[in-house]
Amino acid sequence: MSWPKRSLENTDRNRAVLRILAELERSLPDRMIWFLAPTVALCNQQHDVLAAHLPVKIRLLTGADNVDRWTEQAVWDAVLDGVRVVVSTFAVLTDAMGHGFVKTGQLALLIFDEAHHCTKRSPANKIMQDFYHPARLKYGSDAVPRILGLSASPVLRSNPADLRIIESNLHAVCRTPRMHRAELARYTHRPRLHRVWFKRTEDSDLTQANETLRALLHAWETLEEGYDPSVKQMKGFDELKRFVDRSRHVFDELGDWAAEYFIQSSIAQFRARFRDACMSQDGSPDDEATSIATFLSRIPSSSSSSSSSSPSILDLSVEQDLLPVCSKMESLIAFLNHSYTPDFSGLIFVTRRATVAVMATILALDPRTRDRFRCAPCVGWASTGSTGGKKDSLLDELLDIQTQRDTLADFRAGRKNLLVATSVLEEGIDVSACSLVICYDKPANLKSFVQRRGRARQQRSTFVLMTEIDDPSPELRRFTDLERIMIQTYQDDQRRLEEARGIEALDEAMPDTLRLRVESTGALLTADTAIAHLHHFCAVLPHEPYADTRPVFSFTAAMGMADDETALLNGTVILPNCVDPAIRRATGSGWWRTERAAMKDAAFQAYKALYIAGLVNEHLLPLTKKRELRSSGGGGGGDDDDTTDHDSHEESLPSTLEVSGQLDPWVGLAHAWSAPDIHRSLVTIRKKPVIDGPATEDMSLILTTPLAMPSVEPLTLYWDAESTFEVSIETDAQQEPPVAAPAVGGSMLSADEVTTLREITAVYIHAPHSNPPYTENDFVALFHPQMPTDQLPAWLHSVQGRRPAVEAYRLSLHPQSMGLVRDKVRYDAPHVFKQWHVDMDDASLEVECYKLSPRRNLLHPLPPFSPLPPSSPRSSSSPPPSSSSSSSPDVEDTCTVDRLPADQALIGLFIPAVLDQLEAALLATRLRRTVLRDIPFATNRHILTAITAPSAQTRTHYQRYEFFGDSVLKFAVSSHLFVRQPTWHEGYLSEGRDAIVKNNRLTRVALRTGLDAFIITKAFTPRKWRAPLISRCINPPDNDAVAVPPSKRSMSAKVLADVVEALIGAAYFEGGHDMARLCIHTFLPEVPTTRADFSRHRNKKGSNTTMTPMPRNHLLTPELKEHIGYTFRDESLLLEALTHPSCEYDETTQSYQRLEFLGDAVLDMVVAGVLARHGGAYSPHEMTTIKHALVNANLLAFFCMEFARGPTPANAASTTTTETISLWRFMRSQGTDLRVSRDACLLRHAELRASILAALHSGNMYPWEPLARLNADKFFSDLIESMIGAIFVDSEGDLAVCEAFIARLGLLDYLARILNAADPVGVIHPRAIVQKLAKSQSVQYLVQRVERKAGTVVAATYTCRVLLGGEQVVFVDGCGSSEEAEVRAANLAMASF
Repeated sequence: MSWPKRSLENTDRNRAVLRILAELERSLPDRMIWFLAPTVALCNQQHDVLAAHLPVKIRLLTGADNVDRWTEQAVWDAVLDGVRVVVSTFAVLTDAMGHGFVKTGQLALLIFDEAHHCTKRSPANKIMQDFYHPARLKYGSDAVPRILGLSASPVLRSNPADLRIIESNLHAVCRTPRMHRAELARYTHRPRLHRVWFKRTEDSDLTQANETLRALLHAWETLEEGYDPSVKQMKGFDELKRFVDRSRHVFDELGDWAAEYFIQSSIAQFRARFRDACMSQDGSPDDEATSIATFLSRIPSSSSSSSSSSPSILDLSVEQDLLPVCSKMESLIAFLNHSYTPDFSGLIFVTRRATVAVMATILALDPRTRDRFRCAPCVGWASTGSTGGKKDSLLDELLDIQTQRDTLADFRAGRKNLLVATSVLEEGIDVSACSLVICYDKPANLKSFVQRRGRARQQRSTFVLMTEIDDPSPELRRFTDLERIMIQTYQDDQRRLEEARGIEALDEAMPDTLRLRVESTGALLTADTAIAHLHHFCAVLPHEPYADTRPVFSFTAAMGMADDETALLNGTVILPNCVDPAIRRATGSGWWRTERAAMKDAAFQAYKALYIAGLVNEHLLPLTKKRELRSSGGGGGGDDDDTTDHDSHEESLPSTLEVSGQLDPWVGLAHAWSAPDIHRSLVTIRKKPVIDGPATEDMSLILTTPLAMPSVEPLTLYWDAESTFEVSIETDAQQEPPVAAPAVGGSMLSADEVTTLREITAVYIHAPHSNPPYTENDFVALFHPQMPTDQLPAWLHSVQGRRPAVEAYRLSLHPQSMGLVRDKVRYDAPHVFKQWHVDMDDASLEVECYKLSPRRNLLHPLPPFSPLPPSSPRSSSSPPPSSSSSSSPDVEDTCTVDRLPADQALIGLFIPAVLDQLEAALLATRLRRTVLRDIPFATNRHILTAITAPSAQTRTHYQRYEFFGDSVLKFAVSSHLFVRQPTWHEGYLSEGRDAIVKNNRLTRVALRTGLDAFIITKAFTPRKWRAPLISRCINPPDNDAVAVPPSKRSMSAKVLADVVEALIGAAYFEGGHDMARLCIHTFLPEVPTTRADFSRHRNKKGSNTTMTPMPRNHLLTPELKEHIGYTFRDESLLLEALTHPSCEYDETTQSYQRLEFLGDAVLDMVVAGVLARHGGAYSPHEMTTIKHALVNANLLAFFCMEFARGPTPANAASTTTTETISLWRFMRSQGTDLRVSRDACLLRHAELRASILAALHSGNMYPWEPLARLNADKFFSDLIESMIGAIFVDSEGDLAVCEAFIARLGLLDYLARILNAADPVGVIHPRAIVQKLAKSQSVQYLVQRVERKAGTVVAATYTCRVLLGGEQVVFVDGCGSSEEAEVRAANLAMASF
């Protein structure tokens, strides 16, 4: 088992976490991982680290848990129930295994932090000697856990043989980073070794000592010499002896002021505790405290030893002058000031705890250091009492654990820049790299030297040994020898580093076998260019925060040469985990002297594999061109699977194009009259009854054409605000029984019959006009009454022309038989007859009538508050008049009455609308039978909507279908590419999809297929309308009836693309996804018509023989699977959905980015499907707004954080805490930055949760601002989308199960609230609301990032100014993101309106 060199710090901490994750995934769920550390402080630190990175139940066991009282197996079983990782001291596990509460077989992995302690009869070594080794010898290696040791200094002393002992004890092999020479030479920062010399004050010179110290020493000497030996057995004797010794030590090491401060502070602290004990309920301090109090009463207090004019030494609020310190401390202060820089960070190691407290105080008070160094003490705590100090300490403990709670965090964050510490910071504790490390006292051994030096890891750092001049101590020789070994060790490291540089400087020749030439282009790949190519490939991979996309190289030494610096090396490169696992790892083909050559070999093999897999093109470059990605994404199209040159080039199109004019469907009918196959359609005009109004009669007429007419939806015509008509057209195929045939043989009409029908049609068309609009009557479509053909001539004769009004009066015609009244004075404008007025006195005749309504466009209802007066009801089915009445006094001379009854005459106002609808239906039929011939549309209804632009101003247009077609197209293409290109990473998939579905491409396919000629863009204008005439349609006569008309028109490129998507949406509404895929394939042949087959992808991992088999993953707990609500047949998909791009320890699993790409499209489709089922209550713009709000990344992230099961009560025997199964906890990731950002986001979630939930459950506005403040990392929403993608693949494309999971998240419940018409939720973004309120005024949002101030931990903030018409109306600051700044500013701007 490998034994990393450094402890759990930075990258090595990540390495241990990764090792634990790997063990968790492959070990059985009832096996534990036990992490051991020598101290409680280390246990606490490592527990926090592991708890932040591991999605399993973790338990910390220390003496504070009273483990020594757990004397029954049931208690231990309850404590460890469900626990996968335990963190404890060595002693806890030693005792538990000694009493049989924990068995060797329960452990999967043992991790020894600071493994150099595993010697002799230490608790760490007892675990190995008493339990591990006997079990291994008796039952074999499978019966014992794996071992991982962590140490920066595996040798405690200077004897290298100690290393072999530790290796034997741990049954492990020590491994140091001998490989990666180039990286070591570049990034390893060896500190500069420096000595600070000082001359110590004479020990016997106590004449200059302060009165307090002299009094203490005198009292102690009197106690020892003046009493009998039994005094040594008195209570508190040992405590006082230590106090005197430490006081003298402080005087020697720091000086006179320091000794007095230490003594007075200790006495004051003791007396305060003694008074508290006396005032307690029992009122009796123990004998030891009483003895100490009696002794200390002989020492003068701070107030008595100071003059009345000078402040107490304990009053630290008084600004101090230069403090009297010893020469050693003077040397330290001078060197600190010399070394100071604005970004200074340093550590001072001392031996004794008392020295730590007093030195930190001196540096904080002395004017030479107090303004430069933000100093803090740091000592270790083996166990704690009520005060936080050592349990047995009654005197001289000036520090407590509470004051140190945030010390290390402050140091890491830069709030403190200098720590004074004991050896507690030598090993294990995570401390930031320092620029200066000072050994105030001599390192005790080689281990201390190495570990202290390792804290100076910054560039140009310094490691300082304070050395006494002419040291008279008897230990000088021993330390001199140790110092020599230390310096030799340092020089050996430097020498090995230089040797590594020398080896890497060799230039090894690369063989010709490491060359690849692409024949089609001549592109050449060599070993020398492979590394640059590989780095370029990785550089264009999808960028993901917290993930490193650089290739990682490693090296293996030849067999038996692992410890030889000159060993031959074989290189391996591992690509980022977004690359397909089958080609993610590549190994070099040879063995090399230098790492540089081994890297070239491995890089060549990797890039060659990428080329073979089709991930780089024929020019050996990444597939970054849309054309390459689209052509590579094809499949399933057969002979049609091509993209021609005019469709595939990437030049952008102008926003407006010159396209074909709208196809005229009447041309075909005009030609058909040369050999007609007569078809008759029944046109029925039915007035919709008015409430409480009289019943009306229908009018019917026949439409005769030379070809069959398509079916047309019933047409509503709006006469006025109250009267509407429904016009229905039944083709002869729809009529039951059919319309009576003309009295001629076959289906032909004679020339006379055709002439009669044309004249009747002319009568209808001309009747409502003052003058005939044109004289030609060779109409393409012919109208006549519903009667036998042989009766039509007589009927025509009876209705042609006009009669004088007097004649009409004399004939006593029924009002319903009266034609339109015309007055020459009024230019024969048509009027509707009302009644006659006869004056018997002068025998004059007048006619009262209404002017025929000027409205001609009956397809649209009158706007509200129309100035036209309401119509009077009529008993007939004719339209009511819509203008004021008038009388003509000169009826005999000026008025005429049409022979055609007015009811029949007004049919001429309906014919333009009828033919306009027929024209559109003919156009849709033509499209259905040509471009869309392979799509089984049953009717034209959906097609007609899809090809009608909003500019046509019809009742329906394509925008609604375009909204759904966009989602269907995105979903279909995403599914196809996901299955078709299993090796493509998310970047290629996204670019490939964009290349297929982008508007530029859709515009081109619309032009290529001739779709532009079928798009209806021009509004119906009845006043300019002309009936289709044969003579006008056939011009010149020999023109091909089916050719695209030569006329041109301007059209937006977006309209062309929108119509393609609208037709896809139309197919989806008529025949679901199967029919939609047929439509997609019609325009985009590379997208197959068949459903994407996910079964191959679901079983991909099992069938790939080049990959390591996927082990069963025991991190995927049954609780998680149950909470997801879907049972995976292939759990590797679930594992992939939880794998963040930063996860590097599992080479067999790809990151979730591919599944997230697919899940995004599936989520979009599910939301669109719900909106489609809801009906047409919302406009396309409103649906777009709703969808964007629902799939908003911050909302998805919030639901991800909310998607948790629990909390459930944890075992009562373990703690009173609870546990929650949260989806985000199972994300497989690594990196401190990600964890810190994640935890910060979770804190924001906890703060904002109540307000967001209130808005989601009962608010009437979408929570834009709280979600913007949440500012969630992208990986939270990615987890949701990747989980949807995984379910979709595992279920082989079942949208229903995906919808069930999305509903389980709570997303669809909120969508239902939004769609609830009774209590709707406003989802419009505040910016859009402000723009609407501003109307024509310009609105600008000026966002600015405010960088954090140096020396602070406050993150950068954002400000936003809102300018309305160029004038500032709102300013906000202190926002956590630019989005939050804009939303907050927009909300405030709304209030200004």
